[in-house]
Amino acid sequence: MSTRLLSTLARLLPGDDRVWGEALLAELDHVPPRLRFRWMLGVLPLIAARLRRAPRSDVLRVGACAGLVSGAVLSADIAYTNLGPGSSHPGSDPLAPTLAAYAAVFLMLVVVGFVIRGRGRPLAASAGAAAVSAVVILAVVAVTTVVVDNVWLPVVARQPDKISGLAHSLLFHNMRAYLNAHIVLGLIFSLPFGAALAALCGTAGALVRRRGEVPS
Repeated sequence: MSTRLLSTLARLLPGDDRVWGEALLAELDHVPPRLRFRWMLGVLPLIAARLRRAPRSDVLRVGACAGLVSGAVLSADIAYTNLGPGSSHPGSDPLAPTLAAYAAVFLMLVVVGFVIRGRGRPLAASAGAAAVSAVVILAVVAVTTVVVDNVWLPVVARQPDKISGLAHSLLFHNMRAYLNAHIVLGLIFSLPFGAALAALCGTAGALVRRRGEVPS
């Protein structure tokens, strides 16, 4: 998943930055699988710096690229939580990696607003780019959850919270249907809230950038 994501980013980056993206992709091949989550967190500020070079018309591209990277970070956390050593009791896993993943995502949304404002765009453009990031993030997370829950259903179905949820469900008596329905409902309800929250983060980043601007 990380390889495919970085390959997409390398094609999206403008100009000479594509060469840098390809070099980053080659570096990923030498990162041990157990260290790739930490490596992705370390790459976030580097990608943010490259995004600052995007032309003014690339608001959607900046938002989409940031969303893909942030979605990959959250997807790695979802995969580890559901398939890692403590997958049978997810609540017993340390919270630090999950908190770090979400902190990195919120930071990326603020950086998106900062970058777009730095290209001379209005506050609305910064908010819009961050909202685009949120939509992409939620889409990536939803796809990851669908894959994890369906491909590794025997593992996920042993988790106490999933067993309890299905037992108390009035509509579903099948674990696969129960999990997939919750993914769809979660995506529907989280899209407007996530986009609004991301827009606020993007606006915050733009305001930080504006405070540092020299009045003409």
